[in-house]
Amino acid sequence: MVQAIFFDLFETLITERETRNKYGISIRKELNINKTEFDRIWAELEQDRFKGIINFNEALCILCERTHVLIDDAKIDQIAAKRIEAKSAPLKGVEQRIVESLEKIRATNIKIGLISNCTAEEVVEWERSLLAQQFNDVIFSFQVGLLKPDPGIYLLACRRLSVEPADSLFVGDGSSNELMGALQVGMTPCWASWYHRLWPQSHPYIVKSREASKHFREFRDISALVEGVVGGHVRPNV
Repeated sequence: MVQAIFFDLFETLITERETRNKYGISIRKELNINKTEFDRIWAELEQDRFKGIINFNEALCILCERTHVLIDDAKIDQIAAKRIEAKSAPLKGVEQRIVESLEKIRATNIKIGLISNCTAEEVVEWERSLLAQQFNDVIFSFQVGLLKPDPGIYLLACRRLSVEPADSLFVGDGSSNELMGALQVGMTPCWASWYHRLWPQSHPYIVKSREASKHFREFRDISALVEGVVGGHVRPNV
């Protein structure tokens, strides 16, 4: 019997594709840092950023120190403000059909959880978004010090909703190897690819998932999922 559905956030419930060109910033260009060097250092800092060990401003300071870029507090605050604006935009533009689908799930008394790999500045707008009130529990990686696909973050999510992994679905776009992580702890992984069409096929957001038990290509497939879980199972051939 399905008792809970856990969702990923970025490129599953919201997308950055429509807002990136308008609000997106390039930290590298703001600081005039070589792309190769920036990519290497930023990747080295990723785990600590997403686990909440260091915040965005601290990461910028480390980046500048390692690349010998002089930066003052005013410039750091300016870049941080731009990033918050860019990351807040998708949460301000949540699609109504996503909200309606979540409301349908809530009406079945199935619990809804969120498991997101993110940093603090990426979800500043969360509590004011249309999504926040739809969830029974929310796990942001920077708050718990765990990242998908670490089994611990899925098991923590299940414990907080008092459900077993075997009675839970995980729905995500497949980034961060999140579907394999869900599968390994006994959840039913469901691949959500409805936002993939917005991105170039070469973009790293486009993930080919082989671990998913189900593949949902369109928003309307969420409704089919709801109809299935009401009966205690995921309907075949969705």
